[in-house]
Amino acid sequence: MDSQKFFDLYPPDNVTMPEILRVDIDDLPSGATKLLSSKKWFFRELIEIEAQSPGTWKEAVRAYQASATFADAQVGRILDALDNSHYTNNTIMVLWWPAPQKLVQFL
Repeated sequence: MDSQKFFDLYPPDNVTMPEILRVDIDDLPSGATKLLSSKKWFFRELIEIEAQSPGTWKEAVRAYQASATFADAQVGRILDALDNSHYTNNTIMVLWWPAPQKLVQFL
């Protein structure tokens, strides 16, 4: 499958960027703080790279959007195949997709 068609759905000028909030995380439970601290390096590096090469972050967001659309298309293919099989009435499908844009809020 041609990945470019999924990128083409998100022209660079139309990419919606996540809001970046610099918030105080001191009042979060220790488990949440621990989870977030392991991710902070990624977003700090991304900010540094963006400063050195403007547009990098936007392209990363665009790639995330394109990959989510690709995954959605593949799930659609699986569901179509399931609907056309004899397993359609006795199968449960569970999907899980991470939401990394929420982590961007805690820099």
